[in-house]
Amino acid sequence: MEPRATRRLTFHGAVVTLVGLLAGIPYAMVATGRVVGSERAWRFAHVGNILGGIFLLAVAGVADRLDLVPARRTLLVWSLVRGLIPGGSLANTLVYVLLAVGAAGALLGMGLLALGSRARGPRAG
Repeated sequence: MEPRATRRLTFHGAVVTLVGLLAGIPYAMVATGRVVGSERAWRFAHVGNILGGIFLLAVAGVADRLDLVPARRTLLVWSLVRGLIPGGSLANTLVYVLLAVGAAGALLGMGLLALGSRARGPRAG
């Protein structure tokens, strides 16, 4: 995989992991009762982002071993690293749509990761 694509995965993995680690601060404050809030929501923000970031870092670590043509490599990166720009005035609908887009991208990325990692003779250029 192109070094730029691997760096993109690594950068976004590091940023998402950092966001997850930072979400641990309010999570700890809510869990200890110092701040009122939803412990479950902060735990999800903390753990979910850490897991998502580590997933991106793991894909970056194996990206050069994947047997994918360049177009599929590009699709893999863009399905996992995507900008979800909020818009509109209905917050709940917006969140639902963004999560649906994110889930579709993650499924596509995982499928491409599986496709590219299967053993099939000599490695593609």
